[in-house]
Amino acid sequence: MPLVRGPENIVPNFNDILNIQAVQLEDWNLMRLIPALPDIFTGMQWLAARRLLKNSMDCGICQNPCTLNRYAQGIDGFRWRCNDCNFAASVRQGSLPYLRL
Repeated sequence: MPLVRGPENIVPNFNDILNIQAVQLEDWNLMRLIPALPDIFTGMQWLAARRLLKNSMDCGICQNPCTLNRYAQGIDGFRWRCNDCNFAASVRQGSLPYLRL
């Protein structure tokens, strides 16, 4: 059976990723945020849209785009994987690279 490739981006539409000024204007608190994020993947999308989690990842070996795949052994249930050379990395690897509030 052929390997099913996952998406290359957590947030598929780059226009849905907020700039730093838009993030700074948001008004969230934990009591409103938790019900808005019903599952881990929705939470990952929320973080990636605010540049708190990498939206995509290039392979550390061959530099090709990795795909996001379910990974039961991972703490968040996902990992980046290069289908060309079998490189794999945690979704959390390289988090928080952009936002400096």
